[in-house]
Amino acid sequence: MSEGAPRPERLEDRLPASLLAQADWRWREAGWPRETLEDLAEAAIARGLASVGGQVQVRLPDATAELYWRDYDPTPHRDGEPWPVFVERSWKEMLFLIRDLPRDALLGEDARRLEGMDDYSMDELTAGVRFVVYLAAEPEA
Repeated sequence: MSEGAPRPERLEDRLPASLLAQADWRWREAGWPRETLEDLAEAAIARGLASVGGQVQVRLPDATAELYWRDYDPTPHRDGEPWPVFVERSWKEMLFLIRDLPRDALLGEDARRLEGMDDYSMDELTAGVRFVVYLAAEPEA
C-alpha cells in the first residue's frame, strides 16, 4: 500500500473503542481474552457483524503459538437466511463452541507442547490465551 493511501476498513473498527482496547492486536488481528467474548458478541450483533469463527492463540511478548486445532467455526451463512438471523446464530454457535473448549490453563498446556514454548512458565502461557475471531459484514447487494 502506498504512503498516504487510505487504509482498508477493519470490521473491528465498527466496535466501541472501549472494547477494542481490551484486545491484543497483532498483524491487524485482534486476540480477545475469554472474558470479553460475550461483550464482543453483543457489540458485534448490535452492528450487524457476524462471526465466521476463529482459533485459539497463545500470545506472549515475543512469541505467538497458534492452536489451529482449537477452532470454533459456526455453520456458514445459509442460502436464503436473512442476514440478522445469521448474525445472531453465528455468535450463539461460536460462543457455544468456545464454552466447549478446555479452560485456559489446559490451552496453555497445549501451547507448551509446541516448539519453543517450553521456555515459558505455565502462568505466562495461560495468561497469554487469546481467541481470534473473524468478522463478516452483510454483503452488498
